[in-house]
Amino acid sequence: MKNLYPILKKSVLTLAIALMTTACAWSQTTWSGTVNYTSNTNLVNVVLMSDATVNVSSGVTVTVTGVISANAGYFFTLGKDGPGRLVLTGNNTYAGGTVVQAGTLQLSGSNNSTTGNVARNIITRKVIKQ
Repeated sequence: MKNLYPILKKSVLTLAIALMTTACAWSQTTWSGTVNYTSNTNLVNVVLMSDATVNVSSGVTVTVTGVISANAGYFFTLGKDGPGRLVLTGNNTYAGGTVVQAGTLQLSGSNNSTTGNVARNIITRKVIKQ
């Protein structure tokens, strides 16, 4: 039994590191190019690494409860495509504009996502619900 202690200790440490890494990955997501969602997804913060189009499948809702941002000085555009719903509830700070190609973009929540850069810079080709 004495010889198992170092192995168990190492396994517990490895598991703890894996759980911490997973938790951090869930709290911040990066979008670049076309990002596809085929199942309901809740995200916290999103960083635009370049212009990004979120393609949401039919019957699917993607909710971003935190902030969508881009690095300072970059003006990346967020696009919404696909028949599904993209819900933004945070006080988003990206400044490149928003283009709705298809589906529903819903701006809601107590963090005033219906003001600021997102609400002022929407180009719509479909219905927007507020």
